[in-house]
Amino acid sequence: MTKKCKIAIISTISVILALLIVYFILACVFVYNETYSQNEEMGFFGKATHSMTDVISGPPSLIWRKVVYNVTGSVSAENVKSGEDGFLFPVKNDSFDYRSDFLGEYTYTDEQYKKIADNLEKIRSVYEKNGADYYLYIIPNSQSVYDSLAPFGKTISENTRANGLVRYLKDNSEIYANILSDELKGVESDKILYHNTANELNYVGAYYICESIKSEMPNDIKKNSLEVDISKLEVLMTESDGRELASCIGLEKTVKNNTYNVDTSSLEKRYTTKENDGITVTSLKASQGVSGTSSVLLQVPSKAERSMLKSYFASTYTDLTVTPDLFLYDLSKSVSAVVQVIREDEIDILLDDAVAASYDGGGESGDETKKPTVYTAMSVERGTTVIFGTAEDGAVIEAKSGNNISSTVCYDGLFIVSVENSSRGISITAKKEGKSVSSPVSVNTSNVLAQSDNVIVGTGSRLYYTETIRDFTKQNTFSDKQLIYLQRQLNIQLSEIRKFTGKDTEMIILCAPNPATVYGKDELPEDIISRVSKKNTSRLELFTSKMSELNGITAIDISDIMIQNKDSGKLYYQTDTHWTELGAYYGYRAIMEKIAEKHPLAAPYALDDFRIRYNEDIGGDLAGFLDIDKRIKENVPHLVLKEESKINESYDKPDTISRPEGVEDIVFTIDNAELPSAYMIRDSYAMQLIPQIGEHFSKLYAEEMWNYEIDYKALRELKPDYVIYVIAERNIGPVFMK
Repeated sequence: MTKKCKIAIISTISVILALLIVYFILACVFVYNETYSQNEEMGFFGKATHSMTDVISGPPSLIWRKVVYNVTGSVSAENVKSGEDGFLFPVKNDSFDYRSDFLGEYTYTDEQYKKIADNLEKIRSVYEKNGADYYLYIIPNSQSVYDSLAPFGKTISENTRANGLVRYLKDNSEIYANILSDELKGVESDKILYHNTANELNYVGAYYICESIKSEMPNDIKKNSLEVDISKLEVLMTESDGRELASCIGLEKTVKNNTYNVDTSSLEKRYTTKENDGITVTSLKASQGVSGTSSVLLQVPSKAERSMLKSYFASTYTDLTVTPDLFLYDLSKSVSAVVQVIREDEIDILLDDAVAASYDGGGESGDETKKPTVYTAMSVERGTTVIFGTAEDGAVIEAKSGNNISSTVCYDGLFIVSVENSSRGISITAKKEGKSVSSPVSVNTSNVLAQSDNVIVGTGSRLYYTETIRDFTKQNTFSDKQLIYLQRQLNIQLSEIRKFTGKDTEMIILCAPNPATVYGKDELPEDIISRVSKKNTSRLELFTSKMSELNGITAIDISDIMIQNKDSGKLYYQTDTHWTELGAYYGYRAIMEKIAEKHPLAAPYALDDFRIRYNEDIGGDLAGFLDIDKRIKENVPHLVLKEESKINESYDKPDTISRPEGVEDIVFTIDNAELPSAYMIRDSYAMQLIPQIGEHFSKLYAEEMWNYEIDYKALRELKPDYVIYVIAERNIGPVFMK
């Protein structure tokens, strides 16, 4: 071997040894700094000794990784890579291939997309049959929001697995699904929204996820909720040991987690919390001043995101239930909206057969009908008991006492059935079509007789007001002389109205039919139906036909329209004398169709322009006559306009019939002089109709409820194009035969 070769070999070995020594020294320094530098109980020599021992005995790949990261600021492991600005990004794990997804190479097959759509449709249909809107939101991976910082390319592909799923659902189903990448990318904030060492949102990111979801909730839920303003909360920059992604490659002490936390303690003062078996139930405190209800079910499998989202949602909605999975939740708990939130790397959950199977019992399938629940039972007369309870919608409820049997159909979850009781007690069963009969429920009756003079129990799980029975049987019809008197009085009144308005003001009278007029032939007891006069014409028919003969007056009878639509939804309360907002829609439409003949811009909205949302209500006035209104619950439809309201004034629309908002006079205005104006005289049937009708007048003045005297001073100031009466059928006589 030549001298030059020996020198070269020695030089090379020397360089390698020098590099190893430098590497060893650097490794010891880095281990010393991250592990032992803050330990005040150890001296310098002890710290140095332990650091050298860790380097010598530690895994070579880990020591090398620490050195490389400390020198270059980057890391490249099999399952984690560093990006820019101190971010770590996952590459691949057992459940998700992040790199392939970034590149658009990780899409589902058509069969998988279809299976997810089928599973979600099952979930959606079960919840929507129980009156709740269904939403699916996907929290994007950090690389979907910070793709410019990720180590896989400059821009993430549009063909990610989640994007493909959202597009498929949009094109092939009625399921609302959204991945919130664009929403987070559009946040105008200098604060990062994720942890830099974990594929997880921080509290700032969770806030904007919550705000994005809240912005898409229906108007009635928004109205009955509180705002959360992050600018009024304390946002803190924090540094801690590296989280999940740093920990899995042994760099939790090397790569610091820099993120933002939000102090939510002020929000937590807004609500109360109860927890049981992993399920959290929160309620806004009465001191928050929210008069209506906004009941939301939030299902979030990820523990980290669930904890953060709960803080924001609970301080927003009046009632919130949070579950740690996507399984079917108790359908006896009434909610307005179901919000399922999953992480982008968790979407395989939607393929899980166990999740979908949990909804089989909530739909039309299943072996046994769910056992009914009895709210209360009481004797309404000696020998007869009426039972109120809840069961599967549409189930046939059978009440049996000895040889006495009666039945009814459960309507929107509430059943009302009466039975002659014997000494052998009463049992209740439910039978849903396609299922076997439920287990029986024994009924305990009250010994106290209820005052039933004002209440009649129908066979369709509905109560009827005794005072309306004479209208139904046509025993209180108008005479010819009375009709002539009514025509003369209304003619005089219209003439006076026109003197004060100075124009050809028209009068429209909407006579809202009694519930018995719509449902009575099918549901009232036979002894009442048999009393219906075959020769008389009802007051409703006579009044509307005769008054419409007058010039400038239109009296509207919508009973036929209501009968035609009686099976389309709950048009009247089951335990109250009034119609629901869904029933009031047909009265609103009839009024506005008449007005639109001269004012096309005032044409009514179609029913499809409204969302139909069900709220749980306590019993109505008929249940109150029996002193059980606080003991029963009824699901009631409310209409929520899909587009933004044009009305300038706010109106605290009642969510329940038990809240008589709007008793005082009401003024609505719209900034459109081409729309007509109106003056309204009303009874309580107008309460459900006013929010709809107010959308079509430049100015609407609604006289205080039950005040049937016209305010001529108000007429002179308003100069309305129309004077509108909204009067219940049962009030036609008392109001107009003065």
